[in-house]
Amino acid sequence: MLLGRTYLVSLVVALLGLGLLAAVVVRTAGTAPDLAVSGGCPKQVRQVVAFGPERMIPVMRAVKTQVPHVFANLTSMGHPAWQHVQMQAALRLNQLPLGGGLTPPVRGLDRYEQFAVRACGRTAAQASVLVFLQFPNCQIPCAFGWAYVTPTRPGWHLWTSIQI
Repeated sequence: MLLGRTYLVSLVVALLGLGLLAAVVVRTAGTAPDLAVSGGCPKQVRQVVAFGPERMIPVMRAVKTQVPHVFANLTSMGHPAWQHVQMQAALRLNQLPLGGGLTPPVRGLDRYEQFAVRACGRTAAQASVLVFLQFPNCQIPCAFGWAYVTPTRPGWHLWTSIQI
């Protein structure tokens, strides 16, 4: 029960931190002719049927090893800001907590699925895990972000629809 509360509190904190960023992206995403995809769209996507806690280890490894490449252009005051990235929360896009159960829905998460579909297509979006990231070396405007981790035949692929 305590783990569930901790996870929910982390999710709420991450969502609040991303609220402003999401509002800006929602306004500009529809006006851009092509969405920039940092890290490139995943190829050879494979669907993961069972997704238990053991699947989070490869997701975390992909974040740790691929953030330097995907977020290479993220700087703060002229210095790299992606170092010491922290993964705050992770959600499967095809199982977002949008309601339908006994708990109230978490509003706004469907936008991240829409961003992913618009950037790389429905197949990639439905297979992806949404990760909320914090960049402690970055000032407030870039301190929070998100990315998608998608299982592919060669391995897990990190990408984001945020223009960096």
